[in-house]
Amino acid sequence: MDSLLNSHRRQLLSALALAFVGTTISTSRGIAQNASLAGENVKKNEDIDNGVVSMKNVHSRGWGKGGMTWELLSNPELGVFYEKVSPGTMEVNHYHINARQFFFVIKGQLTIKLSSGEIILNELEGFEVKPGVPHQAINNSNSDIEFLAISSPISAGDRVTV
Repeated sequence: MDSLLNSHRRQLLSALALAFVGTTISTSRGIAQNASLAGENVKKNEDIDNGVVSMKNVHSRGWGKGGMTWELLSNPELGVFYEKVSPGTMEVNHYHINARQFFFVIKGQLTIKLSSGEIILNELEGFEVKPGVPHQAINNSNSDIEFLAISSPISAGDRVTV
């Protein structure tokens, strides 16, 4: 049953990432992948690694005292990052000049601190942060959390610490 649930979660997360930037994106390998908000099947180029992205074949890096990021997709138009964050770990307060970000919780509870207050996201909930809005992702819970951070355009080089 867990395997089936995880499969459905992966499909939902893929659809969310593709829908976030519109109907057509280019991956970092230059393969066009088409999707629509209506949920049409994604076309894959089978000649290049079957187009499959996994936690085993992407760049990862640690951050803070207990954060880990996997770069699932990283190109100028779109960044999709899988985050795993230990209790008590937080980003620095920051904003992005051009990038808007969408945070979608897969497991646990994520707090997003804004100047206007805090947003609490539970499993299978998401929240968009628009460009110029200071924010800070925090794990205030007692267990690890996992979420997607989706940026359009990519947030690299676009971050301003507050």
